[in-house]
Amino acid sequence: MLEGIFIFIPAILLSVSLAWWIPLILFSCVTPVIYVQVKYRKQAWGVERTQASVLREMNLYKTILTGETYAKEIRLFSLQPLLIERWHGLYRTIFRAMEQIRRRGTTAVIGWPIKRFAIAY
Repeated sequence: MLEGIFIFIPAILLSVSLAWWIPLILFSCVTPVIYVQVKYRKQAWGVERTQASVLREMNLYKTILTGETYAKEIRLFSLQPLLIERWHGLYRTIFRAMEQIRRRGTTAVIGWPIKRFAIAY
């Protein structure tokens, strides 16, 4: 976001030197995109917050699979495939939830100018 500010401010200053109305166009184009991005970032944060227990369970499986404490039992009882499959199932659950939100956010950001252009004409 900070990088975007450092790019946007010089663009505004340069556009003011060209014509007074160009910054108005820049602001009118950027404001809806920022709104949509903030909205979908909040939704993504909500998914992360609701999936906290799933993440804790995934970390537990990771610790069991990679740590030395349970290494002998895992090898003795051949539990690697079972634990990896459980971890992978949890990963898919979180991935799908985040993927849905990211797809909606991307569609909204890309679709906003198209929808706005279609309304104008």
